[in-house]
Amino acid sequence: PSVTEQGREERPRLAPVRPSERRTSINQFLSETTRAVVSADAGAGKTTLLRYLALQLLADKSDLEAVNERFAGYVPVWVPFALWARMSEGKHRPPPLEDVVHGFIEALNERDVATSMRSALKTNRVVLLVDGLDETPDQAIADALLVSLSVFAERMGIAVFATSRPHGTRALSGIGGTWTRARLAPLSDAQRAELALLWYLIL
Repeated sequence: PSVTEQGREERPRLAPVRPSERRTSINQFLSETTRAVVSADAGAGKTTLLRYLALQLLADKSDLEAVNERFAGYVPVWVPFALWARMSEGKHRPPPLEDVVHGFIEALNERDVATSMRSALKTNRVVLLVDGLDETPDQAIADALLVSLSVFAERMGIAVFATSRPHGTRALSGIGGTWTRARLAPLSDAQRAELALLWYLIL
């Protein structure tokens, strides 16, 4: 997989896709980025990308050199943004991220894991995988959660990789911090050929 970074620099460092963009592999992206929002249209593979990252982080030895070098031994923490938004409805302030993660995992009948995740979030050896920044109709709640997420990440010094459809990234301008905007790139011609060959071999 690969992504196209947006807004990292005024001039591209590699051959540009657009004047302020460059195409890069997910491995290189992870080696250079600590906090990012990856956007793409519905069905383009945003959640699949986060699942792939989670599996790479959990592997004894990742296929991605950047994971082995930067995040060896780190714990992936899945954060469903829509759940956080629902838990925030009718409240003066959003619930802590720890409560959201604990509630999500406990609902899967994994109480011990939920407790362990709460403890893990007190360290800086976690990677937050935040799925669906656009998945709430209430923009005020979305804005408040983005601020909470940014503050938590900055305070704990942890990596965050989030996904959103393109319209959900507009609120990022107000959260501050050092966030990279990127979009999930379509497959290159070489990747399409490789995928087609793989399917033909399977069939």
